[in-house]
Amino acid sequence: MNNELARYVELAGPTYGTESRSWFLYAIVKMQRPELALELGTGLGPTSFMMAQALRENGDGHLVTVDDGSHWPETRGNPTLQEFGATSTIGYGEFIKALAERFALTDHLDLVQRKLPPYPNPEKPIDLLYSDFRHDVPGIIDLLANYLARMAPASSIFIDSASTFHPSYTFLEHLVGLLNDGKLPASLASKETGQAMWNLIQQRRFTLVHLTEPARTEQNSMAWLKIEPIDIIAHPRAATRSA
Repeated sequence: MNNELARYVELAGPTYGTESRSWFLYAIVKMQRPELALELGTGLGPTSFMMAQALRENGDGHLVTVDDGSHWPETRGNPTLQEFGATSTIGYGEFIKALAERFALTDHLDLVQRKLPPYPNPEKPIDLLYSDFRHDVPGIIDLLANYLARMAPASSIFIDSASTFHPSYTFLEHLVGLLNDGKLPASLASKETGQAMWNLIQQRRFTLVHLTEPARTEQNSMAWLKIEPIDIIAHPRAATRSA
């Protein structure tokens, strides 16, 4: 692990409450070895860099992270960022890309500087999606309507702060029950992905895990939607013992 990166996560993570989940996402990427990860909402980059670091250690995989940098004018004056090159004149994309180079992560990380939505749609199936963009119910509906049919057969969707925002918690609990019963809510069936969504729910099972932190902040949770093929063995495929 790059000591400079660990220090950056310690200093920059508290700005948006991502210091703990940066390490969690690092561990998930190390274990699940995604080929393609997509992050919506780069912020100051702690989660981005930690996932890219895990991909680098895995020796494979790529992260696309998306943010328009609209928050940058308010945050670049943070004194804790000055030792990492934050100045009053440096642009957002320039800062993130300079840090990616400083941490030797440029081979595994691409920043797309744009406003969301519209959502980027990579050509390859997505193995891991981390959304730190919106966690309200309409935002989650838009997210899942766009991405569920584009997820790899065994994949994960993480939605920041959804588990401790009660409307979103309740919505996700109800939605996962419907999906596992083979029912597709009309709001998720767009013209572009409708048939693919029907095929998906017939062949997948969905597990919802609420990851919460004992912290009195607005960003103290993630909802983890785990997607797996309906089968009699664990996924992703691994060595299976019979005794």
